[in-house]
Amino acid sequence: MPTNKQLLECLEKMAGRKCKEEGELHLCWLVEKSLDYEDWSLFISHLGNVVRTNQIVNWITPYNYVSASWQQRVIALAKVKGIEL
Repeated sequence: MPTNKQLLECLEKMAGRKCKEEGELHLCWLVEKSLDYEDWSLFISHLGNVVRTNQIVNWITPYNYVSASWQQRVIALAKVKGIEL
């Protein structure tokens, strides 16, 4: 599992901004907003796997999406962007 520092560095790389200027969730939102439809669908799928609370269910629900931490979002975004953590 990547450390918070590794996740933050990855997020700053994807967003092109430093976290000291913006909050982690805001940077995630900026990267998410830049995704096209195909990448957004991939992101939602990856986020569902990261946030999954029930091992049988691996899809994202509105609750999981809203409650996903910035760390979980970065892991899913990195998979979409092809960045290895």
